[in-house]
Amino acid sequence: MIAAKLYCYEAVVEQAWPVWEVEVSMNNDLSAVLEKAPRDCWLALNEEQTAVVGRGETMDEAVKEANANGVKDPIVMLAPKTWRSAIY
Repeated sequence: MIAAKLYCYEAVVEQAWPVWEVEVSMNNDLSAVLEKAPRDCWLALNEEQTAVVGRGETMDEAVKEANANGVKDPIVMLAPKTWRSAIY
């Protein structure tokens, strides 16, 4: 297990999870995908991060909608009311 800091709005949340490898494409521009996405809810993206395939008030709702739309293992993220730029 490794510990990581997840940034949620202005709060820092400590969480631990098992180690796994994730392939990240630096060519994906999420701003185009998220520009018209719903706000203040959980979003489920397809594996390629090119489309929103589910949304919900909870992570579970977003995943269930993604599964119903044919996406078995979606990428889930929380969409805030307002997107803000941040530099860490």
